[in-house]
Order: sequence, then C-alpha cells, then structure tokens
Amino acid sequence: MAGSPRFKVHRYGEYVASCKFAEDAAQLLAGYDGFIRDKWFGVVWTTKDDGATDDSFDDVATTMWQRINAR
Repeated sequence: MAGSPRFKVHRYGEYVASCKFAEDAAQLLAGYDGFIRDKWFGVVWTTKDDGATDDSFDDVATTMWQRINAR
C-alpha cells in the first residue's frame, strides 16, 4: 500500500491538493498565490517570499528539497 502524499498545496490559504512529487506541487501552485507544505518539515515554498513557480518547476523542486535536507 502506498503512503500518503508528502506535499500539500494551499492556494489563497485554502487546501487544494496533495502530491507525492515536489514538481507536481509546483505545477499546481503555478499562477496562484499560496504555499507548499511538506508533511514533516512545514512550509517549503511560498509565492509571497519565493515568487511564482511558473518559471521552472524543477528549480522550485530543487529549492524545496534543499530546504528539507537542511533541516
């Protein structure tokens, strides 16, 4: 049985979706204000502080993983 998805996407403060992959979470947040929360480490990306996710989903995922691994 698969575990529950690790990343939670919130747009305008409202929970929208869960994703297993950071790149998928970045795609869901593209074009909106919100944040991505990691299941164990809290918020790992906010459009307010980090900017939009539209430019490169891979770069956003890399930044998210760097923040998770730094904790």
